[in-house]
Amino acid sequence: MIGKSKPNPVNVGDQIGNYTIENIIATGLNCFIYSGKLKNTITTSVAIKTEIDIPSRTALSREIIVLEAVKNQKHFAKIIETGNYKEFRFVVTDLLGPNLRDLAHRKEPHRFGLQILLKFAYQAFESLQTLHQAESTPEEDLMRVMNIISEYYTGKDQVAEMINRMSKEQRDQIDQSLKIPTEFQELNEAIINYQPDKNPDYSHFLQIIQKITMQNQLDLNQPFDWEIEMEHMRVSVIKSSTKIEQRSSYARNDTKITIEYAKCTKIVSKPELNVIQYTNVAKLGSVLFI
Repeated sequence: MIGKSKPNPVNVGDQIGNYTIENIIATGLNCFIYSGKLKNTITTSVAIKTEIDIPSRTALSREIIVLEAVKNQKHFAKIIETGNYKEFRFVVTDLLGPNLRDLAHRKEPHRFGLQILLKFAYQAFESLQTLHQAESTPEEDLMRVMNIISEYYTGKDQVAEMINRMSKEQRDQIDQSLKIPTEFQELNEAIINYQPDKNPDYSHFLQIIQKITMQNQLDLNQPFDWEIEMEHMRVSVIKSSTKIEQRSSYARNDTKITIEYAKCTKIVSKPELNVIQYTNVAKLGSVLFI
């Protein structure tokens, strides 16, 4: 939760535009973010962000303008719908996955290796290059990328080890350049030497990242480790679903055999009741798990 927030203007189950609210994701001083789905469907969830529609509140309007400007570019959430709901303005976008902090903290040591951060930095600078064509505030954004690298790198150079042993208060007192891992010092210098009155040389930043990648014999085309984990989970779910479907198929085959057996032996009793129940269970299994 961001700061002290007001009561949520929207409740679970409410309809905003063409979407039904499912959950509250985050609340802030002025904005609220929800997950939702297209009304009367079981489609993929979306993110719905609201802000009170008064002249002094313009953050969401600016965000919509930027998202519209970069809507056909990679690395950005797709804008799906905008509009007004009661006294609020809203925007519907793709529902993104966990943030970088959540990904780092999903397992020990709560940090990332060199390849992950190089790939992150490359994609971040690609995104910023696109974003700054729509909204020119590059200085802080460039340094945020370096701050993230400093926070989540698992490098074992002496400076990093020394800083890792310090308390947060001690780390905050250290010059920022000392916090930058050795491998990223050249990139940090290039950003520091950037002239605010000129456009950032993103091609130079990307060339430095490629240089670091080659020096360490890494491959930025390799997926992020959490993407590999998600793929393993997807394959596992598909395998489990296939087994359930096979069991359901066997159940349906057994039903056919039972019916044929009943016909051949001219059973006078009523086996149909059990057959129907068995068939319904098999179908239920398919619906629930496939």
